[in-house]
Amino acid sequence: MGVSIVSDGWSDKQKRPLINVMGASAGGAMFIKAINASGNIKDGEYLAATFIDAIKQIGSSNVVQIITDNASNYKSAGLSIETRYPHIFWTPCVVHSLNLALKSIYDPSEKSPQYAYCKWIVDLVSDVENIRNFIVNHEMALAIYNKYFKLCLLRVADTRFASAIVMSKRLREFRPTLEKMVMDSDWRIYRDGSNEGNSQEVKTCVVNDVRWDNLDYFLSFTEPIYNMLQVADTDSPVLHLIYDMWDTMIENVKKMVFEHEGIDLISGHSDFFDAIHQVLESRWNKSNTPLHCMAHSLVPKYYNESWLQDGSNGVSRIAPHEDQEVS
Repeated sequence: MGVSIVSDGWSDKQKRPLINVMGASAGGAMFIKAINASGNIKDGEYLAATFIDAIKQIGSSNVVQIITDNASNYKSAGLSIETRYPHIFWTPCVVHSLNLALKSIYDPSEKSPQYAYCKWIVDLVSDVENIRNFIVNHEMALAIYNKYFKLCLLRVADTRFASAIVMSKRLREFRPTLEKMVMDSDWRIYRDGSNEGNSQEVKTCVVNDVRWDNLDYFLSFTEPIYNMLQVADTDSPVLHLIYDMWDTMIENVKKMVFEHEGIDLISGHSDFFDAIHQVLESRWNKSNTPLHCMAHSLVPKYYNESWLQDGSNGVSRIAPHEDQEVS
């Protein structure tokens, strides 16, 4: 049958910790149950028991994998399931993995090795957030903005995948409107008010071509990651495509970075790309399972001569059965 059990935890308006359990197959997705975990510690043992109940309900011979996020308690539960049912895989959600990779790029820990290379992105995303917040939180600024554009600058929920990318894309789209807003004669009113400093900071950001160029660059090299996230975040089965998609995505990120830095794609070297590559490779190593390799090796396309010869940078691809890592 080939059923995937998909689960996620969340809190409702009453702050009750809920766990959703669904079954997904080629025939579509089906809701199985939702559990109110109030009064329980959602550790690996508790989650494993929850999943085992779902497995028994579906029939263990029908279940191929359990898909959850990458949290340590879900990982512990997944590994416990694999021990009890050797034929069932625990698979970290690829969309969640990509979202964590993006967050490590635009919001890295100050202790991480990527921070020195990505500090400019941290500042850039902060500017995007500040511009949006200033406009929607100040009546006069919002009124001036609405003179030129009626589409609201809605806040993108933090729970949405790649929220910083979505907000940055939206702000980039509204650049002409924002430039008209800060050049409007009514914007000068802020000079005499308590918002002078903030309004001037917003204006400085909006009229700064270098910042917009940096935003364009940020959106260009993260676009392959964001595109893969969108493809994977659907109801369609894509497990068999993930292995190749991840490799292709990293190569496309490399192209964008090397092109921007004017570096030869074959012989060149970029410290910035190395930092990004380390993030992407680390996430892939944590989420890649033998199931991805097996699904990849069973797709006829990856043995086709046209696909094998259509590798990036003119380098031929390797068929799955000749790829040491896949084997």
